[in-house]
Amino acid sequence: MSGKLSQNRSGFISLMAFVTAVIMFIVGLGLLSLGFNRRIFSMRANQQIAARCAADYGLTKAVYAMNLLLPGSITPPLPTKTGVQISGSNSTYSYTVTGSNGNYSVQSTGTSGSITKTVLCDLRLKSAFEYAVLTKNNLNIGSCSKVECPGCGNIPLKIGTTNNPNSKAQITLKPNSEVDGDILLGQGGIPSLVIGPGATYGNIYAVATDYDLPMPTVPSYLSSAINQGSKTDLTTITTGQYTDLTVKKKNLTITGDVELYITGSITLSNSAKIIINPNSKLTIYLAGSLDGKNGAGFSNSGDPTQLAIYGLGSGSINLKNSDEFHGTIYAPNADVEIDNGVRVYGSVIANDYQQDNSAIFTYDANLRETTDVNLARFVPTHWQEL
Repeated sequence: MSGKLSQNRSGFISLMAFVTAVIMFIVGLGLLSLGFNRRIFSMRANQQIAARCAADYGLTKAVYAMNLLLPGSITPPLPTKTGVQISGSNSTYSYTVTGSNGNYSVQSTGTSGSITKTVLCDLRLKSAFEYAVLTKNNLNIGSCSKVECPGCGNIPLKIGTTNNPNSKAQITLKPNSEVDGDILLGQGGIPSLVIGPGATYGNIYAVATDYDLPMPTVPSYLSSAINQGSKTDLTTITTGQYTDLTVKKKNLTITGDVELYITGSITLSNSAKIIINPNSKLTIYLAGSLDGKNGAGFSNSGDPTQLAIYGLGSGSINLKNSDEFHGTIYAPNADVEIDNGVRVYGSVIANDYQQDNSAIFTYDANLRETTDVNLARFVPTHWQEL
């Protein structure tokens, strides 16, 4: 009896061992399958991320290629790339730019393994004058002075500084000054320390990173032209390169599209005027300074696109008690000062900007949408993943 019981016990143990082995095998197979599936899922997820990054990389390359075509007219064939491998990666990108007459779009495709991602966006030509006033360092608005934009609509006017974090540059609004829009402070700027009592403004916030302000360049046909020397009291002038330009007793009248490269400075004596006729435009590339004495200045039909001043160096630009200035100033290394009571219509980019007491600055919102490709850049907008 005991022998038979012993045999049954031995058989039961063997059966349990077999069942346990089967269970362990099934569990092990399940864990192996789970691990394999998770590994496949992880690989696909990584490929999806890599493909998306490759598509974004292709988009960046397409925008860069379009900007290389500026300034100048953009004619077919437009930039395109196919199956370009990204350095240090197994991913590739392809892109195609389509469009014409300032309306362009980019379709970029990234591929990693068996995964493909495609993104599509429109390109907008971003004006150099999207801010009313933008400086690399200090921006000061004097007492009872105003910055306004009657035509800005739902997009607020903006003034700002782009200083780096090691600089103490900032924006200062004196008592009773007014900014009819938003203020962009430099990194670390504290509103309570820069806004004077009685000053009014919209939103105020600090810049996160430096804002690139590229230096303007002189067109080759001007930089290579023969310098015609210094000129004083001309009544008319033609496109060309000059050393200095001085307007004293006679007004200088601009007719047609005139471009001047001044390797020295411009001086406007008391009450002297540079008059820009209707349907005409004056573009000045200025290596030195512009000094406008009392009552001196520029006169045009009121359209700020008729006058463009590009500062090439660190010389100052000073408008003293002139009646009105309709134009744009792009001088990222120069200091610009608008004296008491001056009326400015347009936009100013400078190193330092000083707007004295009771001066009024009116930003022209039309400058946001530029057809002037000088210093403009293509930027992505209306982005979507297909």
